[in-house]
Amino acid sequence: MITLLHNQQLSTCGPDIVVPPQCSLRRYILDHVQAQFYSSSGDAEELQKKKCTNAQFMGHLFRHEVLNGKIAVQIISELFHPKKLVDSLNNRMEVLCNLLRVAGDYFEMTNPTKMDKCFRFINQVLRAGLTSFRIRVVLENMVSLRANNWTPSK
Repeated sequence: MITLLHNQQLSTCGPDIVVPPQCSLRRYILDHVQAQFYSSSGDAEELQKKKCTNAQFMGHLFRHEVLNGKIAVQIISELFHPKKLVDSLNNRMEVLCNLLRVAGDYFEMTNPTKMDKCFRFINQVLRAGLTSFRIRVVLENMVSLRANNWTPSK
């Protein structure tokens, strides 16, 4: 499906999604993903699951070059310094780790300086002890994953 997204003009995509005729499927998906990213209504636990899943989807969009590097940098910096997000640091770091788990290696190749900045922030959060134990373990796993060139340890 991702290969269909490159500048395709489609009117429908599946039984539930109807894309306006003046809008490309790519633009529709990007707008929908952005709306989900900033969504704040609903049950907190369910909303966090949606945001983590959405982050994984954004990672796949970035890997397949549907989402460009500029947008990915904006998303990551928004997780560091939120303007619209009202989530706790724990929730934001969990979303970041879901995004990096999918596209960290690709992001490392395309934006190494931004990735260095990202991991400096993660290390600051770890040193300050600002997160819960579970999120601290997730962040430490991200640091070790990057140290292993994005190859999961066995």
